[in-house]
Amino acid sequence: MVNTAVSSVFAYVATNIDDLFILMLLYTAARGAKQNTQIVSGRYAGIFLLVAAGCLGAYGLQTFAGRYLPLMGLIPIALGIKELFSAEEDDTQIEYRRNMTVTTALMTIASGRDNIGVYTALFARWKLPQLSVMAVVFAVMTAVWCIIGRKLAYMPLLQKMLTQHRKKIVPLVYISLGIYIMIK
Repeated sequence: MVNTAVSSVFAYVATNIDDLFILMLLYTAARGAKQNTQIVSGRYAGIFLLVAAGCLGAYGLQTFAGRYLPLMGLIPIALGIKELFSAEEDDTQIEYRRNMTVTTALMTIASGRDNIGVYTALFARWKLPQLSVMAVVFAVMTAVWCIIGRKLAYMPLLQKMLTQHRKKIVPLVYISLGIYIMIK
């Protein structure tokens, strides 16, 4: 079981390191405890769906997942375009209207192409006891990732830069991520 736990940690870190930047951006956009909580719940929802897709892939749905994964790039592109065109609105109105749960879940899923590939290969070798250990490790790692993302977002220098240039950075990151997903 220790080997399963260690493998799970490595699989999580390897497939989610890029999501730290996305979490930082989301946390700098969050207004208050409610939206911070929504980011955490969205992250858990997204990770759950990626793990579910990996499990399904492990049991024979690789063809379906492989064929439609590039289309997941449309999600961050749409979010980026939405951000570009909402840039003229008042920040407080945009932020309080936004459901950070949905945004975070969609961004987690959209950037999860590598997650599904790694999880499918890993889960195909594991039985229920190993999958149970992985579920616990992933739950803990998701909490750790949210904490790290939030801490990074509130580092004074990063927070200042992300806050000042958010209207340029967020659409650029979302659209670039979407294009990368579709090309890769």
